[in-house]
Amino acid sequence: GAKVVSIPQGVDLDFYRSNQKKLPADFIDLFIPKNKFIVTYAGTMGKANALEYIIDAAKKLAIDKDNDVHFLFLGQGHLKDQLIEQAKDIGNITFAPAVMKEQVKAVLDLSNLLVASVRNEKIYRYGISLNKFIDYMYSRKPIVCMFSGYPSIINEANCGEFTPSEDVDSFVSAINKYRNMSTNELDSLGHNGHNYLVEKLNYQILGVKFMELFE
Repeated sequence: GAKVVSIPQGVDLDFYRSNQKKLPADFIDLFIPKNKFIVTYAGTMGKANALEYIIDAAKKLAIDKDNDVHFLFLGQGHLKDQLIEQAKDIGNITFAPAVMKEQVKAVLDLSNLLVASVRNEKIYRYGISLNKFIDYMYSRKPIVCMFSGYPSIINEANCGEFTPSEDVDSFVSAINKYRNMSTNELDSLGHNGHNYLVEKLNYQILGVKFMELFE
């Protein structure tokens, strides 16, 4: 019988190790709120990213005045103005401009939880491989992604979870769950993601796996 071996998408970790740049101090003052549990989305703000559901979740969380969860949206995209308009009366959302690729990790480092979202469409049934998962996992932070297709990476790495696409209430519950975790629990999940990248998706390791097929 034919033998099928799947070698996953690899990651060049040198970019993360050597090319990082600091954020300007005024960026931190302007866009990173103090003493909040910061939930960050970093990436494109387009239709595919289904960010209106994250804003709806923020709106639900904002009802409780004692809830210190604050959402940070980092990046650009053709829907950004529309999303800012949708969020305009909600006090727990900040929109930050895009930064250089080398500065994204510095923003993620200042966050507590990282999020993503995907529409509920058939195309995603067989899974997704979002580049941002790699950025997110490298920064050692837990991840929650609204996604209803075949789950992969986050669950394999045990560094967070998927909640159903377009389901705001499930997403809010997950955010609250992570908000109530201890720093140690959050760090432990974040480290799981980082270790998975280094041990399973590093090009050097995948290269060895590939060569073993020919022995």
